[in-house]
Amino acid sequence: MRRARSIALLGAVALAAGCGSKFTLPAQSTGGLVPAKDEYIYTGSLSGVAGNLTDVLITRSSGTQLLVAYGADPDTFPSCDAPGRNLPGGTLALYPIFPTPGQPPLSIHFDGLWRPQHMAEGGGRLFVLDAGDTCQRYTQPNLAPKILVYQIGTSTALTTFSDSNWAEVRGIAASDDRTVYVSGTFRVSEPDETGRHTLRFRDGIWRYKESNGYGRDGNWTVLEGSGTGFVSHNKGVAWGPKSNPFLWVTDGEKQAVQKLAIETDSLSHGIYQFDGTQSGLRFQDPYGVTVDDEGNIYIADRASGRVLRYADNGGSADFTQLVNTGKPVGAPILQLPVAVAVLDTMVYAADPPSHAALRFERRH
Repeated sequence: MRRARSIALLGAVALAAGCGSKFTLPAQSTGGLVPAKDEYIYTGSLSGVAGNLTDVLITRSSGTQLLVAYGADPDTFPSCDAPGRNLPGGTLALYPIFPTPGQPPLSIHFDGLWRPQHMAEGGGRLFVLDAGDTCQRYTQPNLAPKILVYQIGTSTALTTFSDSNWAEVRGIAASDDRTVYVSGTFRVSEPDETGRHTLRFRDGIWRYKESNGYGRDGNWTVLEGSGTGFVSHNKGVAWGPKSNPFLWVTDGEKQAVQKLAIETDSLSHGIYQFDGTQSGLRFQDPYGVTVDDEGNIYIADRASGRVLRYADNGGSADFTQLVNTGKPVGAPILQLPVAVAVLDTMVYAADPPSHAALRFERRH
């Protein structure tokens, strides 16, 4: 990973080059000086995706390096009886990592999906959250939310699992041992002062292990709450880096991103949180999050139209740079990014209003 270089170093380079020599000035950012050669620039996009693009993923297992994109119409029917309500509204497609304009998806078709919304990869598996249908799930159990598990490179589900207590799933993550983490709102039975149990809706993160047949791990949960380590209105979730993994989750109530310990003896999983202040503007709606193998965190801040890169320092995160710099001149504007995927120096951001996944590459 290329780190921001110090002012002193830049000055030394300039003096060594001589007054008449040309050298590239760095770009100023709140987090420090990022040399121009390390800036991100827009280099292309996967465009023309029909419907609402809700997630993007770059798969890396078994040498596969493909952009996985999902296009689906939003669930905006005026009523449960509206025309078209009983029709599938989504599709999942695989593309080359550098798709050419107008290129069709690769010849792998994911059948049986109703409204796929979120994806994750772990241990050579692709996990897809199919939201089903909020109305028909009560009369057609097969349309309840579920997660389908695929072998990377194939389109036939190996297995599926679900939980009747999922009220709304807003993000999923998967580890190398194929454990799945679900971020969202759940139905929880809680006792009142009289001892009677009442069904309530609580935000949190639950996990499901392959070794347990993807039944819920009832001994592990990230609870709803206001402090670090507790979540509220949480959305995207990520697992990583591989060498020393943690969970990363966007928290809508706190307008922050949290780093969470996976295994802990306390109720709180919290290590730290950061709110974007270092970038010069606090997060407005942190939505999607991912982490690369070197521990860099990438956040899609939907309301501010930004994708930001941070470096994890163990007990804090330092702002490194803005990904969508607006360069080169004439590059499309990122409007409302909801998801981000990373491979080395390449970043893809899903932008539903553009019906596209925009690609940015760090110059080196």
